[in-house]
Amino acid sequence: AAANWLFVPSLVLGQDSVGLALRGVETACGLLLLAGLFTRYAAILLAVLGIVAMVPFSIESILEQVHILGIAIFLFIAGPGPVSLDVRRHADRAIEHRKAPEAAITLLRIAMGFGIAYGALTEKLLDPPLAQALLDQSPFLNVLRPLGVSDPVFIWLAGVTELVVGVVILSGQITRPVMAIGFALFTVTLVVFGLPELIGHLPYYGIMFTLFIAPDADSWHVQRALRRAA
Repeated sequence: AAANWLFVPSLVLGQDSVGLALRGVETACGLLLLAGLFTRYAAILLAVLGIVAMVPFSIESILEQVHILGIAIFLFIAGPGPVSLDVRRHADRAIEHRKAPEAAITLLRIAMGFGIAYGALTEKLLDPPLAQALLDQSPFLNVLRPLGVSDPVFIWLAGVTELVVGVVILSGQITRPVMAIGFALFTVTLVVFGLPELIGHLPYYGIMFTLFIAPDADSWHVQRALRRAA
């Protein structure tokens, strides 16, 4: 919000009343979540913010940030962490249901997987000119060009790879290894795009870390198969 962005650098807020209102709500959400104050209400507000933002932007551009909705749902179910102002005011820390933690992790994983798969389609496979424009601006991004791989083929390979990663995350298979690989790939892009890329990827870093350490990150049938194998 301080940089005049909504969630990511590509969603630049306008200077009109709508842009100022969205910036104010985003700032409030960020500060409340950072402090762990009224966490569940802030999570609801964050989800509503994404829905309302479809008006000045587009449904497609907000769906590409659907992982933000996953974060909001996760925080609503899981509640604030142990280090938060909500704990000091003795607010409810989590929904009291034995399946709540597993549901929170599952929905977070599904949102991330869907967002990555959707982005692969809208930014590469279904809109090659968009990806080509980026390669025209930064030709070095095609790291396979020295091997004779043309830009259209590279775009297709990158899109298919991203789509497969999203589908694998959605399926709940080998979640931890995928998170580790994703962390490495996201970090490599920081060398190229710098601070704006870091800010845009911070939510992804948080999700990847959560799914990496969570005991219930894989889907239920994978967990059942692992228990049988043990």
